[in-house]
Amino acid sequence: MRARRRHHHPPRDWIDRALAGETPVFEWVHRRPNGALVPCEVRLVRLPDAGRSLVRGSITDNTERRRRERIQQATFEISEAVHTTEDLSSLFRRVHESVMKRGS
Repeated sequence: MRARRRHHHPPRDWIDRALAGETPVFEWVHRRPNGALVPCEVRLVRLPDAGRSLVRGSITDNTERRRRERIQQATFEISEAVHTTEDLSSLFRRVHESVMKRGS
């Protein structure tokens, strides 16, 4: 599976950090076979083994979390606009801007 990196470290750096005892967590964008991009969080941890260097990776799909975060931020901005806008036309404009900024 091909991936597009959204971080500044090459993948080997993350693995080296895990082997050194750290628990790196970073964002990664995976590409599904149909071409769709999936925002993910990756966590690496070193596994104990006397003779080998082992790293376990856990990948979590963040699509739903990001959708909820966009809705939460838009809701906050709309609520703020309701309390600070002086006329209905300006309120509609601010609501529209907030929703359009978040995309679908």
